[in-house]
Formats: sequence, structure tokens, C-alpha cells
Amino acid sequence: KGTIWSLAGKYAITDNFYVRGSYSTNFRAEAGLDLVPGTFTQATPAVARFGTGFQLNQFTTVNTGIHPEHDVTQSFGFGYTGKLFGGRLRGTLGWFQDEINEAIATTSSTVIYNNVFGLNTAASQTNRGIAGIPNTAAANNAGQFADCNARLISFLTFSSPCVQGTTTALQLTSVQLFQQNGPGFTTNGLDYSLDYSHPLFDGNVAFNFQATELF
Repeated sequence: KGTIWSLAGKYAITDNFYVRGSYSTNFRAEAGLDLVPGTFTQATPAVARFGTGFQLNQFTTVNTGIHPEHDVTQSFGFGYTGKLFGGRLRGTLGWFQDEINEAIATTSSTVIYNNVFGLNTAASQTNRGIAGIPNTAAANNAGQFADCNARLISFLTFSSPCVQGTTTALQLTSVQLFQQNGPGFTTNGLDYSLDYSHPLFDGNVAFNFQATELF
């Protein structure tokens, strides 16, 4: 459980200039939280990198400690409103930051395959550069050799123990993925806006400019 809250304020320095700011917290309940922690789902997707029609059992386990993502949003800016040539001019400049903490993520099967079987390119498969692995495999083919010492080999299961230089994707029986909280990420930048309106005949003509710059 957690508490979400927000605080915002605006202060007029003069009749034309003002400053504003805000700070808020929130949480996001992703679809993964609809699953029971510790349970898993099974699918049999096609894995094109191992050839047309190649399918593999894929198990995705929900981490027992999974919880909602938390985010903190901050903003601070300046604004101006005044008259110019008989019309109204308004402009703002604002800084913002959105910080997502413990973002929910699922293990990437592509990262696992690249780590264990090398990049799925002709250049990589014909020059693995790993002792004991032949440089005779091809891209988009189940004959790609597994590096039995790869860091992510534990995410894969084979029909028999992995043997360097012998075991290929043909012996794959499943890949294990996990859905869990990751490290999160931060997005920040500047917002700009400028607009001008002026009476014209029986109405008004207006011009508007808006832009966002990400850091």
C-alpha cells in the first residue's frame, strides 16, 4: 500500500509575470499485476531466427515480489501575459521531470538468444569467436550453436545437457522469462509555448507555437 499526493502553486511576480511549480506522486498498476505472483503463463511462439516454422515453449513467471510502479512528477516554470500592438501575448517556459521507479518489465527472449547463440547475422554465425564453437552456422537457422558458458544459458532448457560445439537450437525445449520490477527510468526536458491573438474585423486572429525539448 502507498499514499499518492500532489502539490501545485502559482505566484504572480507582477501583473504580467508569474512563476509556477508542481510536485506529485502516483503509481501505475500494469497488466502484469492482474496475475498471481509466483504463477506462470505458457505460450508457443514462432522463433523466426531459428528458421521458418520453428516454435518453442515459452514460460513467463510473475515474480513473487512484484508490485506497482511508482512515479514522481515535478515541474517548474515562468509565464508572461501582456499586451502587444493592441493584441494579447502569452508565453511560458517550463522544466519538467517524470521519474518512473521500479518499472515493470519482462525478460527479453531476444537478449537471451543473442547471448547464447550469438547475433542472428551471417557475419556473426560464421565468426563466433568463441573457443569450441564451429563457425559454420547460418542466420535464420536452427543449426546455430549454443555457447554453453553463456551468462544467460540458465534461461534455456535443452533436451540433453549442453555440450560446447555440439548443442544447437535444435535441442531447445523451452525458454524461461520473468516479469518483475526493474530499475525504472527518468524523462525530463523543457516545454515552450507562445501565442498571440489580435482583433480582426468582427473576430480575432491567433498564432500559436509549442515545442518540447527532451534532455
